[in-house]
Amino acid sequence: MLPAETFAPGPTSGAHLGEAKLHGAVAPFVAKQPVMGFSGLVALENGSYLAPTDNGYGTIERSSDFELRVYTLTPDFDAPTPTPQAARLRATSFVTLRDPRALVPFAVVNQFTKDRVLTGADFDIESMQRAPDGTLWLGDEYGPFVLHTSASGELLDAPMALPDFDAPVRDGVRDEVWSPENPASERTGALRVLNAFRARGERTGTARAPAVSPSETLASGALFDIPLLRAAGYSVILYTVNDPSVLATLVARGVSGVITDRPDLLRPLAPSLDVQGHRGARDLRPENTLPAMEAALDALASTLETDIGMTSDGVPVLSHDPVVSPATCRSTARASAVGTPIRAMTLAALQSGFVCDKIFRGPSQVADLARSPAAVAFARSHALATPYTMPSLGQLFTFVASYRAYYATGPGRAHPDAGRRAQNAETVRFSLEIKVVSADDAGGLTLAPEPFTQSVGRAAIDAGVARRTSLQSFDYRALLAAQDAFSEMQPVFLFGEPLPATGSPVLAGVPWPRAVSPGSSVAHATRAAHSGGFEGLGISTDGRTLYPMLEQALGGDDPKLLPIYEFDIASKRFTRRRAYYRLSPEATSASELVFVAPTRALVLERDGSQGAASVNGRGWKRIFTIELRGDGEEVAKALFVDLMDLAAPTTVAAGGMPGDVGLGPPFEMPFETIEGVAYLGGSRIAVINDNNFPFSVGRHVGQDRPDDTELVVIDGGRRVDIP
Repeated sequence: MLPAETFAPGPTSGAHLGEAKLHGAVAPFVAKQPVMGFSGLVALENGSYLAPTDNGYGTIERSSDFELRVYTLTPDFDAPTPTPQAARLRATSFVTLRDPRALVPFAVVNQFTKDRVLTGADFDIESMQRAPDGTLWLGDEYGPFVLHTSASGELLDAPMALPDFDAPVRDGVRDEVWSPENPASERTGALRVLNAFRARGERTGTARAPAVSPSETLASGALFDIPLLRAAGYSVILYTVNDPSVLATLVARGVSGVITDRPDLLRPLAPSLDVQGHRGARDLRPENTLPAMEAALDALASTLETDIGMTSDGVPVLSHDPVVSPATCRSTARASAVGTPIRAMTLAALQSGFVCDKIFRGPSQVADLARSPAAVAFARSHALATPYTMPSLGQLFTFVASYRAYYATGPGRAHPDAGRRAQNAETVRFSLEIKVVSADDAGGLTLAPEPFTQSVGRAAIDAGVARRTSLQSFDYRALLAAQDAFSEMQPVFLFGEPLPATGSPVLAGVPWPRAVSPGSSVAHATRAAHSGGFEGLGISTDGRTLYPMLEQALGGDDPKLLPIYEFDIASKRFTRRRAYYRLSPEATSASELVFVAPTRALVLERDGSQGAASVNGRGWKRIFTIELRGDGEEVAKALFVDLMDLAAPTTVAAGGMPGDVGLGPPFEMPFETIEGVAYLGGSRIAVINDNNFPFSVGRHVGQDRPDDTELVVIDGGRRVDIP
């Protein structure tokens, strides 16, 4: 037995467990990794075992800080009865899975590091075998993929996907079998991208996790799984949302905020939501002007959202376009013309040459200065030609402070809403878009991402509002610069249509997936079930062939018929040969496949029961022998051992906690997940549970404590390698 709360050195883990029930464990686990979640078992010649960890905390969104490892476990069956202080099973060493050669073609959590240590948000390792050359082969559920590493854990090949042999070949390319977590699917694409940038920010000292801001259209499809992103600790802010009737639906989906042209309509309906005034309140006043910002403040918007341009003398200004737009501004002098690049003019020339008071958004948008008294007062006191002068970013910050004073102690203090307006202005946040367009350092329309970001962030620092400021961009190079220079400011990743092409420089070197079939523009269907990938991975007795086995049936197939594929190790390719395993009616999945002879193997079946329900209900945890038949045929199976009905000496049960279940007689393994089986020769096998630390309580029901890891050696009473 390995106690549940056994840890090994490593980075802090379990920081994203949210409100999951931890059964007495206390997370996060600071500066250490739990030794748990074993999903396979390989017997070594010296009596020790290799055991890989799975994804860590059960789901992709919770496991980005759990490093994937293969531990060496050493049992001491002659040790005294185990106690929490002295266990029979020890984790004596480990290797960490990593990808230093960048063979993984999609974003991984440690994308920006040299070693690229792999985590439970990258792969879900559910099975493992060791080849005759000492290298490790692993089965993954997220792809599903077959992975190949050295004995020291370094990835040797790109992940090998499962071809969908039942799908047609299009343009010479065969579809692959995808699970819902497949990294080529855009459902988890945003999560993987954010994971990479969050991990980078944590290494550089960024205090705030990034947020994601997709368009409402993108977020309405499968592209952005809002509950998934929120569970992973990310804020999701949709743009541009103006319809009050859809707000309740968005709140139910878990959005953190909305960017809206009508904060006056949405703010009263969602007082706890981050309602951001888009370019101020552009459906009420001319956009990105002080009157637009005033209208948003009047509506008690929690955030002022605006786009930023840069003048030739390095001053950030409020503008959606890199040029003075004819849609929003008019010229006041012959020397200046709308359409002139902002980068080509000084702030003085810009503010003296244009008035940005055009309206075009419909009847609710007006340029009526009588409705903007704070902006009128500010323009007068700060020598602006008009409140509709294109403001600098610094002037925006100063205006917000002036607006607060206007209602706290100034002319607006008699207004019936003066108190709330002043209080909101004191805490209102700023979301500033680094509007990089055709950037270079010499002649582009805007500054390059890094100096652009530096100027904007510095303006927020100079105004004393850095902690109230987010920096957003469609160009992720700007957000890298923000992480490096402005750790207190939240980076916000904007996603729009069309999505950037693979390899686009705006992605800052992070791959972005495409949810279409390989070689096709057709959207790809996920045929593998959630948590239904390669749970079993057998290796032939001659070490030349792998047999990856899905935990659950493919979509559209008999739900009780699981495919066992054939994979040629020499060519590193799946063959077209398949066998099929039929689950027992009581079972919900198959979790291990171990060969004991050329055509003979063991399969572990289980249901989802644990604890008292498993013991009292005679939970289904059984190991069968199977005989492979011809290609495409169903295997023959026979019961070898029932893990819920084991004869055992009384010493096996000694040392348990009060209230433990299944200690016997008979001795039982009442765990939700039992995933590792190793053949020891003759009639003997070893079985290990995945203890799902700290979530599962299968044994310690009376104390409501997390399961330990239990390694059990079983004599089945007859040779397993002979029919």
